[in-house]
Amino acid sequence: MSSPNASGCIALLISACKAEGVPYSVNLIKRAVLHTAVRVDGVSILKQGWGMIHVCAAWEYLKKHSSAANDDVDCHFRIRVMNNGVVNRGIYHTVDPNDGQNGTDKYNVQIHPTFPSHDTTPEMQTRRIEAEWHVNLVASHDWMVCPEHMVLLHGGKSFALRIVSNHVDLVAGVHVGHVRG
Repeated sequence: MSSPNASGCIALLISACKAEGVPYSVNLIKRAVLHTAVRVDGVSILKQGWGMIHVCAAWEYLKKHSSAANDDVDCHFRIRVMNNGVVNRGIYHTVDPNDGQNGTDKYNVQIHPTFPSHDTTPEMQTRRIEAEWHVNLVASHDWMVCPEHMVLLHGGKSFALRIVSNHVDLVAGVHVGHVRG
C-alpha cells in the first residue's frame, strides 16, 4: 500500500504547485519529501526508511525552496565510506567491550555527484561545472559527529564522520543512524 500512498502524496504536491504557480522540479519534490518525512515511533528504521510522507510539511518546504527549482542540475550522488582503505556503502561498526578500545572511530565519507550522459549540450556542461551545493549536515544521533556544513562542487568532496564508541546511548545491539544534508 505504500506505493499508491506515495504516488497520491506526490500528485497532491504537484497539483498544489501548479494551482499556486509554485515552480517545481522532480529533484525539488524528492528533496521536499525526504527532508520532511516523519519517523514512526515503535517501527524499526530498517523497516520504515526515511519515514512517513508529511504532505503539509513537504508543501511548506516546496514554497520556501521554490526559487531553487530552475537551478536543479539533473544528478545523483554516489556516497562511499572509506575506513582503513576499504570502500563501503555504509558503516558496519562493532564494539567489543573486551578489546580495551574506548573512543571514537573515524570514517571518511565521500560524496560524488554523477550526471547523466544524455545531455551534452554546452549549456548543460557549463551548468554542471558551475554546480555548487551548500549543504547543512545533521547527524541523527549524538554518537555520530560530523561537520555542520560543507560546500559540494561538481568534482565531489569528503568529510570526516566520527562514531563515539563509548557513548552512553550505544549499548549492545543494532543501531541505525543517518547524516542528512
